[in-house]
Amino acid sequence: MFPTTHLKWTLLHFGLFLVSSESCEKGFDGKNGGCVDADECVTVPSVCGDNARCFNTHGSYYCNCNEGFQADKHNFTHETGQCRDINECVEDECPGNMKCVNTFGSYNCTCRKGYKTTRLDTDCEDIDECKDAPDVCGTNAQCYNQEGAYSCKCDQGYSNSGNKQLVCTEIVHFCLANE
Repeated sequence: MFPTTHLKWTLLHFGLFLVSSESCEKGFDGKNGGCVDADECVTVPSVCGDNARCFNTHGSYYCNCNEGFQADKHNFTHETGQCRDINECVEDECPGNMKCVNTFGSYNCTCRKGYKTTRLDTDCEDIDECKDAPDVCGTNAQCYNQEGAYSCKCDQGYSNSGNKQLVCTEIVHFCLANE
């Protein structure tokens, strides 16, 4: 049997070589009798959330937002920030006669009312409603194309005033008709 003092020294000496993850600092794991960097990006893949990328550092990690998102801080952790959608439409990213439609993490450019996309889908051009839909004003009116719209003018003797329609109807003079 060992004397009690010798047993205490043996256990103390043996205990110096046993390192558990509980005795390692935050960001490190116990391994092979020492502390090694814990890769939080691998052990907790969602540590940065759905809209960010994780980057491991020695003893820690940081997150950067994906394109189309931004954080309060440039390099952050789940404890210090989150990524939020950027509204690209605030800065009106779309050219010419296009309007910006914000989407989650991005945006789309669509043509404004009265316009259609060009063949290259890079801009929008005026729709000539008078040419594309010749009867748009009806049979008793003339169509006038305008930038992004059109207007109708009734032929002489016709009006669309008071009938709450675009269709031009013949003006009837009730006073003359009753005589």
